[in-house]
Amino acid sequence: MKHNKGFTLVEVLIIMGIIAILFSITSLSLSNTVPKNSLDNAVQLFIADLKQQQLYALTGETNGQSSSSNFGIYFSSGKYTLFQGVSYSANNTSNYEVKLDDINTSTSASGGVIIFQKNSGQIQNFIPSNNTITFTQVNINQSVTLTFNKYGVIESIL
Repeated sequence: MKHNKGFTLVEVLIIMGIIAILFSITSLSLSNTVPKNSLDNAVQLFIADLKQQQLYALTGETNGQSSSSNFGIYFSSGKYTLFQGVSYSANNTSNYEVKLDDINTSTSASGGVIIFQKNSGQIQNFIPSNNTITFTQVNINQSVTLTFNKYGVIESIL
């Protein structure tokens, strides 16, 4: 009786097919992980920036100016801008722009801007129905919406 050691061609092809299927399933699930992490990171960065701007207004930060003033955030597609003053001015050289790769921002805030009042830290001209900010990852069409109150406290993250 003759015993052959090894695998037949059919067995090798079946194993290779199974490995190819497992690899494709894994790569599909991982392809959505990077954009999702990018969205989560952008939201966390924004929350930190929002709190920093509010803290600057609340504590009377001057940032090199002669007196304390309001601080705010201006929203535009794919970015937001941190600024100091009673209103947003695109020409102000002290503005700090945060670009978000493949992420769009939108807000229901009046004029696309949130301004924190100096000394109180409350949102200037707050309207309860205009209290959301949405971040949308364009590659996977997934979004995160933040809802806040007049004190700048984030009430929900959906």
